[in-house]
Amino acid sequence: MPLTPGSVFAGYTVQALLGSGGMGEVYLVRHPRLPRRDALKVLPLSFAEDVEYRRRFDREADAAAGLWHPNIVGVHDRGEFDGQLWISMDYVEGSDASQLLRDQYVSGLPLTEAVAVVTATADALDYAHAQGLMHRDVKPANILLTSPRSGKRRVLLTDFGIARRLDDTRGLTATNMTLGTLHYAAPEQLLGDSIDGRADQYALAATAFHLVAGRAPDATSNPAALINRRLHSSAPRLTDVRSDLVDLDAVLARGMARDPAERFRTCEEFAKALADSCNAAVARQSAFHTAFPPTHTAQPEKSRMASTPYEPRPAPPESVSNASDGRRSLIVPALIALGVVLTIGLVLVSLLLILGRPQQSATTSPTAVAPDTSPTASASPSTVTVTSSFNVETPSANVLPPLPADVDAHGFTTFGGGARCLDSDDSELFVRTAQSALVVCRSETNQLYYRGYRLSDGAGIELDTVYPQGNGFVALNSPENAQYEISSTGLQIIQNGNVISSEPAIESGL
Repeated sequence: MPLTPGSVFAGYTVQALLGSGGMGEVYLVRHPRLPRRDALKVLPLSFAEDVEYRRRFDREADAAAGLWHPNIVGVHDRGEFDGQLWISMDYVEGSDASQLLRDQYVSGLPLTEAVAVVTATADALDYAHAQGLMHRDVKPANILLTSPRSGKRRVLLTDFGIARRLDDTRGLTATNMTLGTLHYAAPEQLLGDSIDGRADQYALAATAFHLVAGRAPDATSNPAALINRRLHSSAPRLTDVRSDLVDLDAVLARGMARDPAERFRTCEEFAKALADSCNAAVARQSAFHTAFPPTHTAQPEKSRMASTPYEPRPAPPESVSNASDGRRSLIVPALIALGVVLTIGLVLVSLLLILGRPQQSATTSPTAVAPDTSPTASASPSTVTVTSSFNVETPSANVLPPLPADVDAHGFTTFGGGARCLDSDDSELFVRTAQSALVVCRSETNQLYYRGYRLSDGAGIELDTVYPQGNGFVALNSPENAQYEISSTGLQIIQNGNVISSEPAIESGL
């Protein structure tokens, strides 16, 4: 039964329950003699009843107390009270990585923050391994993050008090692990085989996967299924969850290799390779974004009209006002007559379209009209050029317009597949602009994803967080805090609430 605030346990005054799990409860307590607060971990009664475990607990808690590292939570004391084992540690004001993901980053931490957490944890693990101690329970919930109220946020690895020495070859088998530990445990650890620091590295790689993806590598609550996959299948690919982070796949696959010999030599080597791959991912995505400089973007006519303030035409000089009265008296009736003729013409054309008559007049010829190259064609930004909407034949309601020559049901057949769905997936929308080609795809599992290709240098991007909005779609680029709004009218990119690019569509279709 949890301890209540104000109660005393082993001399410590309980102030609050910080957390609980399969390995016991952690309380915020006041030290019995010193003016400080500690974190007190109280293990379940069943642990104290195991004589062998009690001996090992005393030995390894003593070893953990000897660790001194800026990224390791210090262990101060240990003992037994009322039949329960306990261990006191530094109290870290803040949160753990698991809680941070749930509260603020459900789709994963920004890459720079994830790398900082992994790098600090790797340094702590390599230090402990050099002291002959393994952690054996690395996971986001055991990585504490201080509140960044002032200065730099600190990263600290906790729960070293239940670690074991490297020369203790007996592993924590799957039968005595919590589900939270199973999600990150190495295959050899699940089997109870001899293990070394590379088992901690596996757990660190699985933790890194969780930090950037927002969930553990094996998203299942079935222990039997999880263990079976871990022992007989390769590690899940990050791109199955975050298709925009293809650069990280190889590093995580090596860190979570089933064979320990295929992993990195140290946790630091893994963290360095992860940092390099994250830098590559950020550089690739940033390169794609530079294709959309807002100062060179053509704006739709509506936007140009809205940006041009209305200025009333100045009245003619008094000296010419009387001379123009006569001409105005002739011009007004002529304009009225012209309006009547145009109205009758529009009505007749509309009736022809509605009735679907096959006869075509000269104004409905399918032949494209050549652009006007006369000097008057170059209108100023405040001039609105009206183009007739009857220059191209309008298809009947039951016939779709033909696709462009380089587009099929999966997107663009050109661009090296950069703007094309997988062969098993269909295109929901394709768009070609002056700067890029892009496609929104729907997978066999009914998931939407976005693929874009920059025409200038062939850079591409793929985003897997896509949802419908209005007459189009929105694709989220979490690392850059940006969203892509895609519709048949074009592409618009919004970053930090500001429109940084707007590309009108040249061609689009479903």
